Amino acid sequence: MSKDKTHIFKLTNREQEVYELLLKGFTQKKISEILGAKLSSIQSYAHIIYEKKGVSGVKELIEVANA
Repeated sequence: MSKDKTHIFKLTNREQEVYELLLKGFTQKKISEILGAKLSSIQSYAHIIYEKKGVSGVKELIEVANA
């Protein structure tokens, strides 16, 4: 079995939107403004994305995505 956790869990449509904006370098606050969502919701989405992608934060998320 592969050790690569990045493809184990599929992202929901909303998580995918947040994921793409995180990869573009937007802050969670800016993403909340862009998507018209509460900051706490975006923080929750980010946490779920990090768990699903097996990373600890946005910097590592970007590194994994660009690998």
